[in-house]
Amino acid sequence: MKRITGPHILVAALAALYAMFWFWYGGAGRPLSDTEIQHYLTRFDEIGPGDGTLHMGLRRFGWYRR
Repeated sequence: MKRITGPHILVAALAALYAMFWFWYGGAGRPLSDTEIQHYLTRFDEIGPGDGTLHMGLRRFGWYRR
């Protein structure tokens, strides 16, 4: 029988952290609908600087077309 050593514990802990991050980042939900995207962008415009930088940044990454 193999002993569980420090490196084994470290690898298991890092794998668990990576799995938690992947679930948090990617999630198990569905993508936002166009209506939800528009709602959030409207809210950002209401509370943000309103200078269009958010929309330009999202367009640059291909996440939003306005």
